[in-house]
Amino acid sequence: MYLTAKDSHRSPAESFLGPDRIRRQPWLAYSLDRFITAWGRYLENKLQEYEDDGQQQRSPRYSLSELLCIEAQTVDYSQTPLEDRRRNWEAQVAAARSQTTSK
Repeated sequence: MYLTAKDSHRSPAESFLGPDRIRRQPWLAYSLDRFITAWGRYLENKLQEYEDDGQQQRSPRYSLSELLCIEAQTVDYSQTPLEDRRRNWEAQVAAARSQTTSK
């Protein structure tokens, strides 16, 4: 929401609550705007911090998953239907290439 508000120059309350609710509950809209802006700036600033280890390549100090306190999950994409389709396609391409080179 923060990035959307930042890019579109609209308040988060306009996007999330709508104009009728903003008129009925201005304090809610103000509070939401302040919270989203503060949280978005905090995350942006933390993601811009880097470890200074004296080398040319700098490494980020925090990852987004650390800041949001979520555990990164690894997914085994080799078992997905999309991966199966990719393997089939690669096999068909290899078969077509072998047929054209054998002629």
